Amino acid sequence: MITIRSQFCPPLLEADFLKAAMNLNKEEIQYYHRHLILPHIGKTGQQALKKAKVLVIGAGGLGCPILMYLSGAGVGRIGIVDPDKVAVSNLHRQVLYGFSQVGEFKAEAAVNRLKDLNPNIVLKAYTQRLSPENAVDLISQYDVIVDATDNFPTRYLINDFCVYLDKPFVSGSIDRFQGQLSVLNFTDNQGNKCPTYRCLFPNPPASETAPDCSQNGVIGVLPGIIGNLQANEVIKMICGVGEVLSGKVLMFDALSNQTMLFSIQRNEQAVQQALQNATDFESFDYESFCSSSQQKINEISAVDLHKKLQNNEKIQLIDVRSIPEFQEELPNAVRIPLNILQANIHNISKNDSQVVFYCDHGINSVRAIRMLPNHHKLKNVFNLTGGLAAWLKEEKSRTMNARNYFIQGAIDPVFIGEQIAKHSSKHDIGAHSIFLGQVRADEKVGKQVAGIEYSAYEDMANQAFSKIREEAFEQWPLNCLHIYHSTGLVKTGELSLFVFCSSGHRKESIKAMEQIVEGIKHKVPIWKKEIMEDKSVHWVQQ
Repeated sequence: MITIRSQFCPPLLEADFLKAAMNLNKEEIQYYHRHLILPHIGKTGQQALKKAKVLVIGAGGLGCPILMYLSGAGVGRIGIVDPDKVAVSNLHRQVLYGFSQVGEFKAEAAVNRLKDLNPNIVLKAYTQRLSPENAVDLISQYDVIVDATDNFPTRYLINDFCVYLDKPFVSGSIDRFQGQLSVLNFTDNQGNKCPTYRCLFPNPPASETAPDCSQNGVIGVLPGIIGNLQANEVIKMICGVGEVLSGKVLMFDALSNQTMLFSIQRNEQAVQQALQNATDFESFDYESFCSSSQQKINEISAVDLHKKLQNNEKIQLIDVRSIPEFQEELPNAVRIPLNILQANIHNISKNDSQVVFYCDHGINSVRAIRMLPNHHKLKNVFNLTGGLAAWLKEEKSRTMNARNYFIQGAIDPVFIGEQIAKHSSKHDIGAHSIFLGQVRADEKVGKQVAGIEYSAYEDMANQAFSKIREEAFEQWPLNCLHIYHSTGLVKTGELSLFVFCSSGHRKESIKAMEQIVEGIKHKVPIWKKEIMEDKSVHWVQQ
């Protein structure tokens, strides 16, 4: 048995927890009334739910409905594992969160919301990523595990440690308009061990064929449908009612409303592989396992590609995105959409040039390279890792690092007007937020402030400004963001700080501005020397 004690989570107080679960209080009887009158659940089933401990891994699209309905059902202790923070792009399908939670850890935001939904249950947030090092510690504390993750390395990790610890788990996944779920590693009433995830998928798919919502998209209601079905399976297992979806996979198509159910068999060889991986967790690399199923494609990073282009190396850029996807593109790229690549292979350079394929996220470009004859022998063909998204992020980072946010002396109102006019004509902008910092005539120790002289370690301050800017773009869908701060003397009544940001919606723009201004106040090393009317000075760190 592996022993890893809890630097991550304290042991549960089992005696107190079970004692509290024996009886339902008056509020709970009223709250669970619709359950209590169900013949298949009743008081016995509700008490079983109250005693149960469920760990939900992933608090995203699938995790949100799972958590809401398990909390509402009265599962007595729920653990939530998710290292990510809430982003605006999550909100259309992750209905547990709102704009006020953007930037918070999902696990913590979920706990705060669910406490209000059901104050009679115990909720625990884990903001670290599930890993081989903490999996035993986390999973061992719970009765049922729910896999609501979106990547294959974590799915295999959950499977292996659930097999090792003999825990049943409910697995779900979604992509575009289709979803699937199954109950795995379940032991039935006769003591029979049921199939595991490795029995269903002995080997992971190639990275370019794996479902990816960030690349393929997903209709917002689909995680609600699949997530609720996962929650239903958990409730059935705990209450011992109905037929558990074990040894079967349910597939659902949202476009046709069709469902398919097919059987899977337990594979003892796959089970032994899971046990070996779990017990040898220090040496087994789940990331490598899920990326090594096919021959490697030559990869090039956005940083290295930029260096090669700067050095004027011979490089042909092939953009394999479909026409509707075109927004940004790399300079001098040749457009050959993936669906017509086979007919246009003759347009790909066969001389000494290096050829770099790219798409939005580096998935379809891998597919394109695999379509080339003898692709594994082509030493001069590369895939742009992370695609155009990685290139734009690296380009933004370069721009930010080179940016100077300082203006000598007071900020001219005419300059401010020019900046606002420059960015106000774009049709995709719904709101502008403007913050102006002005030197006011304070009185200090009986003396009037005549002005402030600002000074800074500009390299360090510019890096801090860049970090604030980067965080704002990551958390909010901003169209633009400009920050200017004075150095040198600024007299009372003159402007020393100008921040201007734009977004598609008012709330996003205002929230982003609040975050940016607070960041400038607390994170940027700028010093103020207050100049009094009698020429004396008073130093203040901003």
